[in-house]
Amino acid sequence: MDALLKIAASLASQYVTMAYTMDVEYLDLQHSASSLLPLRSLADNDDNDDDDPVSRLHAAVAALPTAQQFRLHGKVWELGMLRGAPGAAHEWEWGRANLFADPARLAAALRRLLGHAAGPFATTTTTTATPGLRAVRLLPHVIGEGGAVAQYFSAADPDGGSGGAARVGYINGMGVCDIGHAHRDAAEVSRRLGLGSGGRWSGIGVRGVYNPSHQGAADVGGFLRDAARMKAIDGGQYARQQYLLVQMWAECLLDGPGSATTTTTTFLQIAHSEGASHVNAAMRLLATECGDDGARLLARLRVLMFAPSYFVDRAAYPAAQVVHFVKRNDAVINPWATGISRLPAGGGGDDRIVVVPHRVHDGDDHNNPHDMMSWDYIEAARPYVERFMSTGDIV
Repeated sequence: MDALLKIAASLASQYVTMAYTMDVEYLDLQHSASSLLPLRSLADNDDNDDDDPVSRLHAAVAALPTAQQFRLHGKVWELGMLRGAPGAAHEWEWGRANLFADPARLAAALRRLLGHAAGPFATTTTTTATPGLRAVRLLPHVIGEGGAVAQYFSAADPDGGSGGAARVGYINGMGVCDIGHAHRDAAEVSRRLGLGSGGRWSGIGVRGVYNPSHQGAADVGGFLRDAARMKAIDGGQYARQQYLLVQMWAECLLDGPGSATTTTTTFLQIAHSEGASHVNAAMRLLATECGDDGARLLARLRVLMFAPSYFVDRAAYPAAQVVHFVKRNDAVINPWATGISRLPAGGGGDDRIVVVPHRVHDGDDHNNPHDMMSWDYIEAARPYVERFMSTGDIV
């Protein structure tokens, strides 16, 4: 294992120094969906006046180069997945078929694609960034993601249904090779924590971010690429997973269905294993690149990390609340997790790190010390979930 980790670290350092083309995405951190709501009634407007907002949206789309139009389809699909649009699940073509179905969604997609307002919301004819939009440079897909595409899903409904007000997020760990696996894990975690159908808080929607893998069956090379990606992200790089996380937090806290209009509403993010590295990097992105907009979102973020690949330094994000759950005999991640030195040596220490005793539960398939669905982890986390549901805090 030590030899593999050294190879992964070497690959990660190459990712930092390689001359490759970075992907550029725009985070939308101030955009209020409420200002676009009047446009929803225009979707079926028969007025052919070229000056009406929908006509201008059509013109804005038509003016895009073909490659940009293809990316726009992906942005519309991405927003459809994030907002729980029925039928959007895992289907890129959904974005093309539903391009003009929701003018407000299309306008938001154009903002996030171009980095400035377009169509009826244009305040400039240049590509100067609009306030609230932040450019972020991401590792290219072949490095930052893998064979599949990082994307949203709903833990409540595999067909994309919202399952209620979205106040909880989930991101999977390393080696999950298909989104169906991630969905099943998120649904089971939700059920065990009381968030699933029939649970104590069954009306709470759980949004997932799928963290894809380079790995196949018994694929050492894929594992090395996954591990190198993780270490590059821990070292300061960004990938699409962080973009999706930050946009989900902003959407659910500020703009999305079921979000509150007050600044007291908070969002609970759950992360497993490598997912902790992605969550930390998304928090770092908010803290270092997004100014006051990022600080406001961090203050409303609550995070539970299970068997984490990254132990967050609370001094880095003092306004956020982060709790780690770890088992000392977790041989999968403990030897190489970033910040593992923060793990208390004895029974005391950091109250944001919960050392969970490992027990074997007869008749349960989740007895591996690294498995966050172990009842040991679930029972340790439930009081924090209950506190979040009653107060909005976890500490």
